[in-house]
Order: sequence, then structure tokens, then C-alpha cells
Amino acid sequence: MFIHLKFFWADRKIQDHIAGILASLDAKINNNTKINQTLEQIAQALFKSWFVDFEPVKAKITALEVGGSQEEATLAAMATISGKRTDALVIFEREHPEQYAELKATAELFPSAMQSSEMGAIPAGWRTDIVDSIVNRLKVKNTFPPDCIKQFGKHPVLEQGAKVYQGYHDEEPSFNASLQSPMFIFGDHTCVMHLSIVPFDISKNTLVLEGKGFNTYWTFFALKGKQKFQEYKRHWSDLKVKQVIIPDGANGLLLTNFFASKCESLFGLLEQNRKQNMILQNIRDTLLPKLLSGEITLPEVEQAVSEVENV
Repeated sequence: MFIHLKFFWADRKIQDHIAGILASLDAKINNNTKINQTLEQIAQALFKSWFVDFEPVKAKITALEVGGSQEEATLAAMATISGKRTDALVIFEREHPEQYAELKATAELFPSAMQSSEMGAIPAGWRTDIVDSIVNRLKVKNTFPPDCIKQFGKHPVLEQGAKVYQGYHDEEPSFNASLQSPMFIFGDHTCVMHLSIVPFDISKNTLVLEGKGFNTYWTFFALKGKQKFQEYKRHWSDLKVKQVIIPDGANGLLLTNFFASKCESLFGLLEQNRKQNMILQNIRDTLLPKLLSGEITLPEVEQAVSEVENV
């Protein structure tokens, strides 16, 4: 018995055009991935500067130690936060008065001295506490097994593996994260952490967390990297008792909320790129095979790619 298979072979020009579309899709996906890595690195660097290295606080201290006034100390902190020289801030105030006022208000939230703590020197008025005091562990109703997960769909299923996105589904999501109310996962066995601003579900051994008393953006970065993978075991019990530095009082809360506002814009762009990548991957993995088999035409694929790139 012979089985007759029908293949659609495009001429060389069309084949080259298809190859060009594939290369363009892969390049766009890779570029979006790199941009997303950079966006999260920016947020991480800002957190480190403000809440780990205390650079604005140290700038104030340095200014005061050489006989500067409190106003000059604030100006030094503004220069540190903005990356501008103090003389450039004069021009900045004239050309961008609203942004200057915001920068000054932010600088004023930082203390002007340090104090000792069990975690070393920390800004005056701040405190230390355990992770469990600043995080809520959300109840997991159900987890998605692999056979219920699709390659593409409405809502992501997050896992504790390094790739984080295990797949998608089209059912009602269990966790309704949003840009204003994000949530993050912690891989109990792997220590992988990921923040989500869209509704999602999880696979097994994945914990869902949010901030308690502080916004979730700040809480996510306060915990990120705290627990290192040691061996294949459960790590949550170790993480929740680790010490963290907390910006205390009204100024501290305002500062963490201002940090969150910066994160919102960064993670909004990050999510936009992630969704675009999902659509581009869908085109690459589903529409192009149909094109090669003759089910759809080249203009239809080009139109689909164009619509995604113009979003």
C-alpha cells in the first residue's frame, strides 16, 4: 500500500520571503526578551541604590560632614537619585519644574543619618524584621497539571522552573494580579521568583505571595535573592525567617510607594513585550506551517505580523 502525501512547494522567491519573515520574527522575539531583561534590571538597580546601598542617605551624610546645610544635603541626594550634577539641577528646575519638585520631595524622604542594627548600619529610623512580617502567602485553590496546559491561551500558568511560563489556559484564573495589584511567585524547591501583573495560575510546588503592609513591588525586590538554592528541598521555611531592612514610618511608606510607581511603568512595558512575543511565537509556530502547506497565503501572514508590530 502506498500513501499519497501532498506537499506545497513555493518558488524560490517565496521561500526566501518566508525565510525573511522567520528571521524577522525571531529577531523581534529576541529583542523583546533582551528589553525585558533590561527593564527588570533597571528596577533591581533602583531598589539596590535606595534600599540596599542607601546611596541617597550617604550623599546627605557626606554633604553634612563637610559643613553643608540640610538644603545642600537634600540637593546632594537629588543629584544621586537623578544622576545629574548639582549645577545641572538648577537648569533642570527651570526647564522641568514639576519633575524637579517630585525629585526634591523624593530626596526629602531619605534620612540624613545612619544607625546600627543586627544587619549592620541602616538609615536612621528604619528597622529590621523577618520576611514573614512583610509578606502574605496566598491560598492556592488548585494547580494546573501538564495535560491541562496549552502552548497558547488567555492566561499564563507559572511554574517554579527557570523558564517560569509553563504554558497557558483559557479558564477562569485563580490569581487576579494587575498592574496596580501585582503578585509574585516563589519556587519552593528552586527559589525562582517572578512578579506578575496579569491574572495567572500555577503548577505544583509554586507559592503565590503579595506584600503585607507594603506594596508588592517593593516586597518582591526586598525578597528577591534572599534565599539561595541549596539543594532540592522546600525553601519557604528558610526564607520566611530571614531578616530584611524596612523603611519605617510615614516617610518610609511613601518612599516604597514611590518606588512602586516607577516599577509600574517598567513592568507595564515588560508585560506588553511579553504579550507581543506570545503572539509572534504563535504566528511562527502555527501560521507559517499553514503557509508552507498552502492553507493560507503569504499576504495573510504578512498582515498578521504587521498587526502585531503596530500594537
